[in-house]
Amino acid sequence: KLRIRQDGGITFNGDTAAVNALDDYEEGTWTPSAVVTHQSGSGSVSSSNATGLYTKIGRQVTCHVTIDINASNIGGCNVGLNGLPFTVSSSSINFNVGIARRGIIGGETFVFEGARHNTTQVEVMRMYNNLGLSNGNQSIRGMFVYLAAT
Repeated sequence: KLRIRQDGGITFNGDTAAVNALDDYEEGTWTPSAVVTHQSGSGSVSSSNATGLYTKIGRQVTCHVTIDINASNIGGCNVGLNGLPFTVSSSSINFNVGIARRGIIGGETFVFEGARHNTTQVEVMRMYNNLGLSNGNQSIRGMFVYLAAT
């Protein structure tokens, strides 16, 4: 059973507390782009075929991403994603926020590390063994979760 509150929030199973009300649900698309986030060399990245889907429930944002990245001279560089659909909360712990796979079959597993507070950026994509992306073309498919700013 559900109850629609006067303020528009929805509560379930007889709960009437405003703090427990579901008051925000949204689905949509976003356009990710690859970006060099930390650099000790002269690396660069570009991206294409980039699509993203998101679901936002309250402040929790779940993003799905498909992106082709072309990297050049990125030894010593970290590559991340820009263009998140909502600004990342400054008060949340957003480390190791998601996973991805490079290549469809037999590809490496990647971790999206650290959604940067007060931005719309995921800091770093790293392989399970802590190595970053390599030079050349790579297709990344994955998902991550972060808390949006209020």
